[in-house]
Parts: sequence; C-alpha cells; structure tokens
Amino acid sequence: MTIAPCRRPVLREGLAPGMWPAEPDRAQRQRWIAYLDRVTTAHQAATAAGLAPALVEAAVLAEQIPACFQPPRRGDLIAGRCQFPPVGFSPEPGGCGWYCRADVLERWSALADTGAGERAVIARALAWWRPRQTSAGLRACVPAGADDLFPAHNYYEGPGACWALFRIAGCQLDFPTLLADGLPGLRRRLAAARRAEADASFLAGLERTVDILAATLDALAGQARAAADGDLELLAMADACAAVAAGRPRTLRQAMQLGWIAACAAGTINYGRMDDWLGPFLAEDLADGRLDEAGAQRLVDDLWRLIAGRATIFNGRVAIGGLGRRDPLQADRFALLAIRATRRLRGIEPQLTLRFHPGQDPAVMDEALAALGEGCTYPLLYNDAVNVPAVERAFGVPRALAESYLPYGCGEYMLDHASLGTPNAIVNCAALLLRALDEAPADAAFEQVVAGYQALVERAAEACAAVQAATYRLAAGAGAFLPLSLLTEDCIARGRALLDGGVRHLGGTWETYGNTIVADSLVALRTVVFERRQATLAELRAALAADWRGHEALWHRLHRAPKFGNDDPAADDLLCRLHDHLCRATAAAGRRHGLDSFLVVVVNNKVARSWFAGDGAQVRALLAGYWAAGGAQLIITVSDPGELQAAMERPEDYGHLLVRVGGFSARFVDLPRNVQAEVAARALH
Repeated sequence: MTIAPCRRPVLREGLAPGMWPAEPDRAQRQRWIAYLDRVTTAHQAATAAGLAPALVEAAVLAEQIPACFQPPRRGDLIAGRCQFPPVGFSPEPGGCGWYCRADVLERWSALADTGAGERAVIARALAWWRPRQTSAGLRACVPAGADDLFPAHNYYEGPGACWALFRIAGCQLDFPTLLADGLPGLRRRLAAARRAEADASFLAGLERTVDILAATLDALAGQARAAADGDLELLAMADACAAVAAGRPRTLRQAMQLGWIAACAAGTINYGRMDDWLGPFLAEDLADGRLDEAGAQRLVDDLWRLIAGRATIFNGRVAIGGLGRRDPLQADRFALLAIRATRRLRGIEPQLTLRFHPGQDPAVMDEALAALGEGCTYPLLYNDAVNVPAVERAFGVPRALAESYLPYGCGEYMLDHASLGTPNAIVNCAALLLRALDEAPADAAFEQVVAGYQALVERAAEACAAVQAATYRLAAGAGAFLPLSLLTEDCIARGRALLDGGVRHLGGTWETYGNTIVADSLVALRTVVFERRQATLAELRAALAADWRGHEALWHRLHRAPKFGNDDPAADDLLCRLHDHLCRATAAAGRRHGLDSFLVVVVNNKVARSWFAGDGAQVRALLAGYWAAGGAQLIITVSDPGELQAAMERPEDYGHLLVRVGGFSARFVDLPRNVQAEVAARALH
C-alpha cells in the first residue's frame, strides 16, 4: 500500500448502536415510559434528601436493574434477556455515568400512538435528565490546545486525526468469588469491611446493590413460574433464580444464572475466563449425573444466545484456555462446549477467544481450527508463551497476575477483574503522516519528515493520555459504579469505589490505525522521492491534494516500492522503528498523566478457505511455525474471494457469511457497501 489519501480509517459506519438493536413495540415502550416515571421520581427524591452519591446511585439502580430484564418465555433456559433502559447509570451500555437517550425519547414522544400522559412523562424525564448527563462534561476532557487533533467528536462521521470515545469499557467481574460465595458471601465480605471503618455510604450502597440483585433474581423466578404452565425448563429456571437469590450456586445452571444477571446489572458486556469460572460446576454436574454432555451443551448454547441478544457488536467477549486456570482439566471440558456452541450457532457474538500453551489439551485447538475452517471468525487465538511475559513487562505486574490477562479483539489486554483500560481515544496514524508531509519544508530531508511525523505522534499520545485520565476523573465524580465496585478486586478490601482508588490497576490503551500504512508510505517516499529522485516532495503533495487524479504514474511508482512483510530488511526495520517509537511515546505519556499503564492497540487478518482444505496439515504447519517464531496472536477470517464478490451481488444468499472487520466480526451482508469493498480488498489470498 502507498500513502493513503484518506483522512480517517474506514470503521463501523452504519452499524446500529447495540443498546437499541430494534425499535421496541408498543407494549415495551409503555413499560419503558412507566420506568421513566419511576426512575425520575427516585432520582429526584434521593437528590432532594441530600443522600451521598453512592446512595443516590443505589436508589436509581433499584429501578434500573430489574427493568433491564425482559420476562422469561418458553424456550429460554437461563433468565435475563437484557436491554439497558433509555435513562440511567452505566459504565458504557447506555453512556458513561448518568445518561439520557434523548434521541430515543423524542422519537417515542412523536409517535402517533403515544398518549398525552406518556408525553408528559417523557417531557418531565427529559427536563430532569438532560442537564444531569455526565456526557455534558466530556468535551472538557480534551486538553486545551488539542482541538486541531480532535476537530470532531463524532467517531463515526467526523474527520480528524484523533477521536475521544468517553467510556468505561472492558470491565470484568470477579466471577470466581461471586460463584464461590454467592450473594450471602458478598454480604459477609461487606460486613467485615464495615468493621474496618471504610467509607460507610459507599459500603451501604454496595449492600443495597446485593439486595437489588437478590430481589431481581426473585422477581425473575416469579415471572418464570407464572409463564411456565407446566413447562419443566421454565420451572427449572425459576428454581435456579430462587436458589442463587438466597444462597451460593451449586449447579452449572445456577452458576450461569447468577453470573449472567450480575454481569448485565453491572453494565459489563464482556465475560472473562468463562471456562475457569464455570468449568468446576460443569464437572460436578457431569460427575453426579445431573447433566449429560447434551444437556450441558444446550445450556451453553442458550447462554451464547443471550450474549448475542445484547447486540453489542464490538464486545461480548468470552475467554477460554491458557495458563493460570484453577483446574485446567475441568476448564477444558467447558472450553470444548464453548467452541461447539460457536460452531453450532455461527453468530457474531460472543467473541470467543482461545488462549493456549504447549501443555494444554490438543483437542481444544483441534476444535478451534475446525470452527475456523468452517468459516466461523472465532475463536481468536492467543499464544500464552509470548503474551504472559509481555503482560508482565507492559503492566509491571507479577507472573501470577499476568496469567490472568484477557485479550480483546482490537489488541487491548486487561487483567481479569483487576484492571481497567480499554481505549478512550483513537488515532489515525495515516492522518498524522499526511499532516507531517503538509508541514515539512520543501527542501526537507527524509529524516526530517520522519521526525515531523514522530513529533505529531508524541503530541497526539500526550493528548490522548490526558483524555483517558480525565475521563476517569469525570466518571469518578459521577458515581461509585456500585455493581462493578462490588465485584472488582480490591474495591471492598480498600473500601473505595472503582475509580476512587478501588481498582488495583487503572490503565489505558490507545487505539491506533494505519500503522503499517505509515511505514509502507514512508518506505515508498524514501525510495521514490529521496533515493531514486523520481518525484519531488512538492509533486507528491500536489498528487495527494488531487487524490492522485492526474498523477497516476507517480501512484504506480510508489505502489511498486518495497513494503513491510515481504523480506525487505529496510522496510521491516522502518516499521519496527516507528512502532517502537509509538509504544514508548504512549507509555511515557501515560506515566505523565498518572496512569498505571498506557498501551498501544493495533488491530489485525484473513486467510483463504483453501488453507483449511483436506486434513488441515498446511494451516497447522503454518501456525506452528508462526507460534514458534514468537507470534503473539492470530485473528482469522476464512473466506473466498469469489464468495465475497457473490455476497455483494446476491446478499440474500449469503446471510451465513461472517467476516472480521477490525476488532469485531459482522455478517458480511450487514456491512455498508464501502466497508464490504474494503474487507474484500484487504483479504490475503
């Protein structure tokens, strides 16, 4: 690839927000409007009473958490079809902190079947919540003097070099503790923390949160019984909900039920090392004869449907495999069911990730390669032999904690229920290079162009680290994020809310795009302009300004220049040099802004279906060599160029076709036309 004329990456346009995958019907709108009335009243009363922020949040969660869950219906095995309400408090699904989906409410108010009384409720809610949204302060998170880097704040449409995302994303709950002790165990931990004289209002908010979770489970149990009419599965669901409302889970169904409700209530949309927290329950159920493999598979399939039903698009991550699990044999039995559920249902969520190491059961990798060969985009593959030491160094944590790492599809890494740090900022490195070329003197040497680009990288890293740190400060002032604080390591022990010194590791990551384009472009620049003297810098700038029209000969010269990854040492060395500078500048900026870490995200790839033909020996040999050479991860879309073209021409015949777009997967036919073309063009065949 040569120097890119685009000012921003092609990303995610036209995809619906996960919170509202479809317009609710009249009955659901009526339920939401009734909720609006209750939650507005609750917030007004708590505020008027002068309650501490954690208790104001708890008063709202008492209305919000039960409202997230739709009543069970026949065919469900696990309760909790989840959709966040249009007003409330969350880390990310509705918005960061206090949020109000004014666009949704205004649309409902304008519908012909909305009554006058309902319009009055909506108007009252809008008047109360609009000025109280945490997002009102988000613009101030961008540091003064950085407007030229952040000229727009609409990530989907606005131009620029950098964008701010403003969210608390990638949160993970401490599922092992939750399932080992249940809600009663959490109450005991909170009672012990009270004796340690922690913040009383914060702990009272956490205790209220446990009560809300129990009440929600009891309500779901009642709804399941009311809908059962003799249906044994709904009766079993009701029993599971009631059991975990009062005690710790003892079966796989109960463990799934409690973990799912806690995750949805917390607003987390990723689910940690699921084989580690559910494997022991599966093993015990199978050993005691409560379940057979087929019954266990049905439960996993139903959980997969619930995750897919949240339609978060970019999230829904489930990790399996890897070092540091409590019982690898038990966990691997669940891991096999997880991959089979992915093969059976062929969805874009959950985003299943397989961590692996040489001592792991090879049957798990065999199942993973079979899934990929069939056209599933999961599991994503991560090599623990490389990643665990890398996490140790990057996060500065002990080996045991590094073994808990959770990789996300864009390239972020988290520490399971012990860190925060997915991206709150994005950079288009190609846009920085274009700017460096614009600003370079007419007689600049090649190294001056490189230095100008690197100076812009450093400035952007500084601004984006500031955005990450300021987002945390703003969110900390909004509330305690009680369900997350309840199940994030160290919050209870320290008696501190998630963003008020509670979470063990408060870091960040910076989502970067165009890294390889920049390296290839600079190699082309060096080759054509500075070494061969086939064009001047001024001529190149003129070609870029014209989007190459009238300069096609120069485009072809640049296109034929060496590129990274083609056994050209000079090209490879330049990319490594630029990437090393980017990583070091990012880490240094994070330290200056008080982050425990600030790391780089680089999105990854695609291989042809023919690689998986026959017994798969070819792809196994390729992967073995890649892992042995230090390969850290591989995100694969198995596709056929003819199939992609046919899907663009006859989408009605290709609803099954899945592709990896960037840090997420999609049904190819659901992508906008420009993104389909981009995905097809970058396939490696």
